[in-house]
Amino acid sequence: MKFRSHLIIIPFYNEENYLEKCLNSILNQSLLPSNLILVDDNSSDNSTEIAKKFAKDYEWIKYYRNSSADKKEQGVKVIKAFNFGLEQVELADYIFISKLDADLEFPKNYFETVITAFDNPRVGLAGGIIEEFKNNSWVAIPQASYHIRGALKTYRVKCFKEIGGFMPVLGWDGLDEMKSFYYGWESKIIEEKVKHFRAADSDHNKLGLSYRRGIAKYQNGSGFLQIFFRSIKSLLKKPYILLGISFFFGYMFAFISRKPRNVSKDMSSFIQKFQRSRLKLFK
Repeated sequence: MKFRSHLIIIPFYNEENYLEKCLNSILNQSLLPSNLILVDDNSSDNSTEIAKKFAKDYEWIKYYRNSSADKKEQGVKVIKAFNFGLEQVELADYIFISKLDADLEFPKNYFETVITAFDNPRVGLAGGIIEEFKNNSWVAIPQASYHIRGALKTYRVKCFKEIGGFMPVLGWDGLDEMKSFYYGWESKIIEEKVKHFRAADSDHNKLGLSYRRGIAKYQNGSGFLQIFFRSIKSLLKKPYILLGISFFFGYMFAFISRKPRNVSKDMSSFIQKFQRSRLKLFK
């Protein structure tokens, strides 16, 4: 059975090891989307042919090639590709929109459960729980009680439009949620576990990425207190001490140099108030 008002966009870049498995898990869903857009973000491996084959075999699956830099760029590249896919459709034709990564495998009832979460009219975004293979077993990756991971976000189109869609910046997958909460929407984590075959930062230098994340936190409206405590927490992650220091220094560099913010003053104040409330709850 297909759900007529659900659009999925999957940007991919050199995902030949996982794309077919991902698409087969979508085809096996108890509730299929009405349309699936595959955005080839300038791949140089066999994932291009895999995507084209699925698009040829199923009329509701469409393939598009996006010309972009032949490299990975955490957070930015994938959203530029997603937005390119979004330009190929009329968003007003849909009630729900999903942005998915190409290295996922979904349980059979995943989309049916996600769509059901929106029966609550206040829910603006929903998604499942990410599992990664560590120490010879699949383990759930910890996440905040409100946070839907960027790999599998599903939005009510009304909410998605209200927040202005996804901004192609590092940290987009937290910024979108803050915007949705600002406008009065809620998030919902469903109890469906989704296999994620590759850690999000596995292709990046951890220290460099941590430094850039510190900069992004400033630009995306975070306050000093939240950064301070997050830096301390990061000291306990590998590479020990250095990860927390690089994150803190990135934020301070952005603060001192007055990097341009990606949010308004009102939005930044809302984000910092939200973060302080989480700190009070020891979250």
